[in-house]
Amino acid sequence: MADHAADATARMWRWDEAAKHARATTEKAPRNTAAWVMLARALGSLHDNAGALEAAKQGLVWQPRDPDLLRSQATALAALAGDDDPLAQAALSAFDRFRAPDEAAALRIACANATARCARERELGHTHKLNPAR
Repeated sequence: MADHAADATARMWRWDEAAKHARATTEKAPRNTAAWVMLARALGSLHDNAGALEAAKQGLVWQPRDPDLLRSQATALAALAGDDDPLAQAALSAFDRFRAPDEAAALRIACANATARCARERELGHTHKLNPAR
């Protein structure tokens, strides 16, 4: 999570405040890609497409396959240059390549219902018994 204040204000659609908090987090922790995601999303929601594009690019330095950053980049490029722009199309293709499959949640639920191992991995705070190497 980028920052609790940024997340909370974004959930209330208070994008200007979310951007302020996310920007502060990126300044303190520039490798925090979640903060770059939040900043790009907030700036895009404020129609600051150039700012959203720059935030997405900064986050992509650290996580070049992050689907949220790739989506923000594609959205900003399309808004700035048009949907037919080759860079906008390439950015959208990159997002499509690395985004989570639509059925990801259903697959996780099916796995958890089918095996105890999958069910355990979905629990917060579970433990793994470790055996010493021989």
